[in-house]
Amino acid sequence: MDGVGESRGATIEVKRLRGVAGMVDSIATALEEDRLAEPATIDEAIAQLRGVRRRLFGGHRTSGSARERIRRYLENNAGRPVAGEELAEIAGISEWARRVRELREEGYVIEETGGNYLLVSSGDSDPPAPDRRH
Repeated sequence: MDGVGESRGATIEVKRLRGVAGMVDSIATALEEDRLAEPATIDEAIAQLRGVRRRLFGGHRTSGSARERIRRYLENNAGRPVAGEELAEIAGISEWARRVRELREEGYVIEETGGNYLLVSSGDSDPPAPDRRH
């Protein structure tokens, strides 16, 4: 693709991302006002983000194996339960639960309750530091 076509494609994706940002903002506003957000709005935002990622980056994922991506995500979200769907998305494979089991076999203490996963301690048995960004 030439530079002009690439620029036009990026502009379209920027517009889509801004639309998704608006959807996410409306969800946050609803929650702040103690209203339930429509699940369809969340599903639409997720679908559009996946589409943008695919169009911009193809099928490429963050570097590393699925197990490593899950480990990093759990460590970056230490102290916060993470939904299995999040881990599936991060892993990018259908066998993501097997990778969680492998991490447990390596010494990671990962609790699972109701489809949510919580990293209690890392392989060296020291509890991970909570992520201060949340």
